Amino acid sequence: MDFLEDSKDFKIEKVFEFCPNEQRAFGVEEMVKPIPLAIRCNPGEEAVLLSYEDGVWSWHFKNNDCVSNRDLVSDDGRHISLFSVPFKVQDRTTRGLWSKVVHVFKFATDWIQEGSSAAINNMLREYEGRKIKEGFKRIEHNLGFIEGLTTADPVSDWGGIKDVMKDKKKALLFIHGTGSSIEGGYADVPQKILAVLKNKYPVILGYDHFTLSKTPEDNAKDMLSTLESTGILDTGIKFDTVTHSRGGLVLRSFVELCNGYLNVDNAVMVACPAGGTSLANPGKWDSLAKKIDLLTNIFFFTGGAPMKIFFNLVGGLIKFAASKLKEPNAIPGVWAMNPNSEFIKKLNKSSSSIGGDVVYNTIGSDFEPSGIFKGGLKDDITDSIADVYFGDPNDLVVDTDKMVVPWPTGIKSGIKFNYEPWQHVYHLNYFRQAETYRRFSDIFKVDLKTVIDECL
Repeated sequence: MDFLEDSKDFKIEKVFEFCPNEQRAFGVEEMVKPIPLAIRCNPGEEAVLLSYEDGVWSWHFKNNDCVSNRDLVSDDGRHISLFSVPFKVQDRTTRGLWSKVVHVFKFATDWIQEGSSAAINNMLREYEGRKIKEGFKRIEHNLGFIEGLTTADPVSDWGGIKDVMKDKKKALLFIHGTGSSIEGGYADVPQKILAVLKNKYPVILGYDHFTLSKTPEDNAKDMLSTLESTGILDTGIKFDTVTHSRGGLVLRSFVELCNGYLNVDNAVMVACPAGGTSLANPGKWDSLAKKIDLLTNIFFFTGGAPMKIFFNLVGGLIKFAASKLKEPNAIPGVWAMNPNSEFIKKLNKSSSSIGGDVVYNTIGSDFEPSGIFKGGLKDDITDSIADVYFGDPNDLVVDTDKMVVPWPTGIKSGIKFNYEPWQHVYHLNYFRQAETYRRFSDIFKVDLKTVIDECL
């Protein structure tokens, strides 16, 4: 939790550890009653709890549904929020105590208001605006996707980029996924890989953008607007692209809905929800809170930069869950990935026809988590995944069979590569795999063999 020390939105107020009074019995299923907690909050302040038990993280929100719990005030005049934190049923083959650690978070409620979906969306956009600076970022091969890129100013010296391009009209563009950024999404890409790619691509760019308050099509229109206003498209520039997750939908929107096909050659879409993802289907979830629970466990399992970026950006969703948000349309960037959304239907119209010479290449995975992690993904998480995907192949976030769809007429289908279950590749570790870069080597016609052997 060290990365939260500088957070202006969340504050860890207290950390509790609860342990049963008696040792658990050998081989006997045991249950501990839920823990009632009363948290005092100052005016304009709200609380949520994040618990950790047996390798699983869970969010807990105040009990608003019971009338007797409302409008409680402490002796010092502060509002009281009541929580009920359950213990898991324990069925163990070893003796000993188990415990549950509970973090109490406080945050200001000044920007959470009752209102329409449009009003809530505007507040969410303002929140994202404080976490990430949208725009194209220059990626220096000797530095890589360094910390601080998320809040760095976007490229302003496009004249300098034009000078660097000169006779080489090819640039490499990275586009990130949901709840992430260029810094978080591509932190695992080795600098030495970028150094070799630099020989072919004199300019390497990343596109940072809002993923919650905007749809992929909105992001694509913003990209096009910047590229047109800077005059870089007039140079005849062509992009080869690497996208991760939802970033593939941004790229597809740019090519298929914004006439960007003249400026894209080879696209590598890693774990793209081309046909949407069951994770974004509201029919698969009892609540937004359960979805956040699953995403939190996946990102905590990964750790590092991705977790920090995720927590900063998805903090807005946590706040909305705490305020019992009932309007999913207020989060268009997420709900656009619903397989039944109008956006996905429009993107995948069979009558679409695209010009240019764009090639779509895909990298995906069928992930099998059971039995391979010590202290990693627990049965609770794999059970949640099973509930969402009904046993269909997935990489924890995207259904494997939705990563490729019939592309519009005019789009060429390139390499289609899927990791097998035994390789244990999931949504957030594609860029740690040597095979991912071997596919880059084939697709981009760049010899990466030596540097892959050195780095991975």
